[in-house]
Amino acid sequence: MLALGVALGLTICTVSAYVGLAVKDEESVSSFGLVWLFPLTFVSNAFVPVQKMPGWLQAFAKNQPVTIVIDEMRSLALGGPLALHAWQGAAWLAGIVAVFVPLAVRAYRRAT
Repeated sequence: MLALGVALGLTICTVSAYVGLAVKDEESVSSFGLVWLFPLTFVSNAFVPVQKMPGWLQAFAKNQPVTIVIDEMRSLALGGPLALHAWQGAAWLAGIVAVFVPLAVRAYRRAT
């Protein structure tokens, strides 16, 4: 469970690193820095069960990386087996890292 939490945190850091390096203005970075993270966090099952959300929101909430990783972490915390689609969480996290690490490196090279 701890490894999943660290992996999610590092994944969020890669996106944040890219945003911080790609946007030149400090004020823009501070305002845009969390704009992409709020929908993923609040439209997940971290705070509200997906079944309690409106129908039009449930499809997005069920198929996003935060919900999938939170489901896996809850399953591990309760001592049960991993949720049905454990590979989806790993695929989401690996895919996001695979996209944003090269982008962040390229933005860093341009900035220096």
